[in-house]
Amino acid sequence: GYGDISPVTYQGRVLTMFLILAGIGFISFATSIIASAFTEKLQELKTQRIENEAHKLNEYYLICGFSKLTELVANNLKKDREKLIILDVDEDKIEQATSQGFLSLKADITKQEILKLFDFAKIKKVFILTEDDIINTFLTLSIKSYASGVDIIAIVNDERNELKMQKAGATYVLNPTKISALFTSEYIGNPVSFEVITAIFSDESKSRMDEIEVLEGSFLENELIGNIDFEHYKLILIGVV
Repeated sequence: GYGDISPVTYQGRVLTMFLILAGIGFISFATSIIASAFTEKLQELKTQRIENEAHKLNEYYLICGFSKLTELVANNLKKDREKLIILDVDEDKIEQATSQGFLSLKADITKQEILKLFDFAKIKKVFILTEDDIINTFLTLSIKSYASGVDIIAIVNDERNELKMQKAGATYVLNPTKISALFTSEYIGNPVSFEVITAIFSDESKSRMDEIEVLEGSFLENELIGNIDFEHYKLILIGVV
């Protein structure tokens, strides 16, 4: 407001310095408020977009926690053209999941307002795949208390926590370390069988392992296994659930 006139007195210079510092402080304060509000609005819009996407999906999988294991699971589901949503509280992990083309959201599933975003009747299964057993147990408890009928597949890194996870409400509890040990021992004892199973699951073989659901009214309903011509359908029966 001084134009080309500079303060020459000591008091005028002190006042000008004060005004400069106050002006910079005011601008910084106002800018931080605007930036914070803008960030919150972006997160709100992103949450709303995910919510709208979830409502459009008929069926999908919900994955809590983004890790290397999550990548493998998500890529296999994506390969089978399954729909999925990934949740994590870590912004960096969510950015990584988004960059890989997955529908993802930074959110804490233990909070009631986040649980309300999802229609659990449409969720096929919930995968809980964080690397912390305590967090996995707490996530399982939170989801089960809100939607008791949903199937939860959770992992544990310490076998001592398997029973705790089951009591928390997990439908299936998997221990990656134990599974790796079983595969290793199988490979040592019978490498040919191991290679065949691995080829089937990794899609390196023309064969495929899958479940066939016996629907009501199907020709398989109430039929004895011995009367089904599996060879005609190019099928080999592994087991019955």
